[in-house]
Amino acid sequence: MRRFPTGRLFATFVLGALLEPIGHAAAYVLRYGPSMAWQVQSQGAHTAFPRVVSLSALSLLVALALALLAVVSIRLILGDRRVSSSGGRSTFLVLALVQCSLFLTKETLEAFAVQATPDLIGIGILAIGVQLPLAALAAWLISWVRAYLAMGAEAIRVMLALRVAAIAEPFLIRPFASPVQPVVLRNQRWYRRRGPPRFS
Repeated sequence: MRRFPTGRLFATFVLGALLEPIGHAAAYVLRYGPSMAWQVQSQGAHTAFPRVVSLSALSLLVALALALLAVVSIRLILGDRRVSSSGGRSTFLVLALVQCSLFLTKETLEAFAVQATPDLIGIGILAIGVQLPLAALAAWLISWVRAYLAMGAEAIRVMLALRVAAIAEPFLIRPFASPVQPVVLRNQRWYRRRGPPRFS
């Protein structure tokens, strides 16, 4: 796995922490069924779980909406381009590690809180069956969005160039020569004479 920059590693860790409650809810749906899952996750040691899921879902939806808005804006400015996504494997490994670790830790502590033996096999199956696919989907989406965001600087330059080109040239007042109409004289004999006028 390539070494992550510190900021990117922190952001991936935060994303994994936000994704884990979503995977937790999906795992309970698989384990108890849709009708009992929410009831089980809102009682006893899971009292605060509905608020955690709501906060995680809202944060993820806002982040997804902003990312899609940025991608659409870049595609409108630069056109439809083929992008090569990279770094998805490293992102997936970090997300999978964070989500599965949090899921195993929470399930184990919740089992100890009710003085029960944690079902490590069942917890592991749920972690592999739910958290890993969720991490893979998130890693693919992140790599796709990151490939478009890498073209953000180029999109800004194109947008600024279009704005500068759209500015009208300054209005210049240029003098125009007025057309001179030639004077046509029908009788030009009078003008050709020189000397004092004659009276006849």
